[in-house]
Amino acid sequence: PGPSPGPSPGPGPSTILPRDLLDSLPPVGSAGLAPAPLISASSVASAGTSPFLPREETYPRALPATLPNNQPSSLPPVRIGVARDAAFCFYYADNLRLLEEVGATLVSFSPMSDAMLPAGLQMLYLGGGYPEQHAMALQANTSMRNSVKHFSEEGGFVWAECGGLMYL
Repeated sequence: PGPSPGPSPGPGPSTILPRDLLDSLPPVGSAGLAPAPLISASSVASAGTSPFLPREETYPRALPATLPNNQPSSLPPVRIGVARDAAFCFYYADNLRLLEEVGATLVSFSPMSDAMLPAGLQMLYLGGGYPEQHAMALQANTSMRNSVKHFSEEGGFVWAECGGLMYL
């Protein structure tokens, strides 16, 4: 038995997406989308598995906070360009620390104001932030955009998340 098509009795501890919220949304059929069914925590728990959520044991394991026995990394040195300015200002400190612990040299650059990427990079890290609030400056800096494009086209590794994906 599935959820009732009528209004939800209101938010409760097992309600994730109440039917009355779905009913209040504008129709999306013209965009080729269909409204999602009511999904509750209790229905997911009773099903045992869900196509939306991976089983717990499939989650990636977290990296250790420090390398085993504080041994230096055997990886070759790598220079990573990290976008850092008002548009790209959100990074998890642990991620940056772990990169340095395994021997990476982090080189900051500004997609808003630098003319090109720093020399000698093997990787770009475009993190989170607010590129949408600085779109005019980012768009106007065509030399940096071309530098990032060239880096990628020449086989440079680019890691982007959140606002970094918006920039790309």
